[in-house]
Amino acid sequence: MGRDVSALSDDEMRKMIAERERRFREEAPTTAAQAATIVLDGVKADRWRILVGSDAERLDELVRQSPEQAYDLDFFERFAREAGWRIPQ
Repeated sequence: MGRDVSALSDDEMRKMIAERERRFREEAPTTAAQAATIVLDGVKADRWRILVGSDAERLDELVRQSPEQAYDLDFFERFAREAGWRIPQ
């Protein structure tokens, strides 16, 4: 995420991870049940690629457009903006 965590204590890291988990559970646009349905329907339909959520679909599009840049920080920042992700600084 572009943040230097080397100075954080183990306890600070645990708190940061717990907060990210909480935010994901509360703010994720797709529930676990919805995701399971999407995955199971995809398996039943014998699809080889199953994408869950509009962010996964957009990420797939961007990676296909520029696979060489997929691991660059500016690529991630562009994707995060387009997906509407809030990245804490």
